[in-house]
Amino acid sequence: MTTPSRMTANALVLFVCAGHAVVGCGGSAGGGSGDDLGSGTQTLVVTAAIEADNQIPNATDVNDFTTSFDVRVRRAGQDVADATVTVTSAAGAVTLAYSGDGRYRGAQVGYHEVYRLDVVAGDDDVTGARVDGPDIHVITAPQPGALVPRSADLVVEWARDETAEVAEIETKEMDKVAIDDTGTFTVPAAILNQDDSEIKDDEVRIWRTNRLSPAGGAGGSSLSVTVRNEIDVLVAP
Repeated sequence: MTTPSRMTANALVLFVCAGHAVVGCGGSAGGGSGDDLGSGTQTLVVTAAIEADNQIPNATDVNDFTTSFDVRVRRAGQDVADATVTVTSAAGAVTLAYSGDGRYRGAQVGYHEVYRLDVVAGDDDVTGARVDGPDIHVITAPQPGALVPRSADLVVEWARDETAEVAEIETKEMDKVAIDDTGTFTVPAAILNQDDSEIKDDEVRIWRTNRLSPAGGAGGSSLSVTVRNEIDVLVAP
């Protein structure tokens, strides 16, 4: 599937330095644009998940998200604890902190769509891998806080500019399932959170993801960028 280039936006950045979250701890700005497989020694297995989670219901502004970075680095079947792992977006560079088990973590305020990953571990590296993530989607139906009937299937609709490679949906009573990013999905009435005698609250969450396999990584390496949005609804008795 071809993923067109997307626009990025500047925002405040939360850096993670030496295991502590601080504002403005340095780093170069600019993640570039478009997908790039990058390069490297093909000796490190790097699995990187970048996920932006909405901080308010049905967020539309880039600053209403917080993006987390979770990168695992392995070499010859062993966790690597001494790598330098950097994620760069239009908001700047974040050097991730080691958290054990070969994992490096950090976070950044906002969602900036395009993210570059660089991993250096001694003479081994994976550099310049870049994913152009999905644009922000907005759930257009049902309306946030709407009272929906328990006896009718719930038609969920969302607006997005471009189709993501992967989409997933979840409600309180329905585990996350993979769906096509068509802009609509129907939740069966039988699995709405409901009660005979009182109004119950339910949630609708949608994730959309773009991903690639870095050229500089060993087999099994991956880099993904995900954006999540969600709303709450009420289910009538």
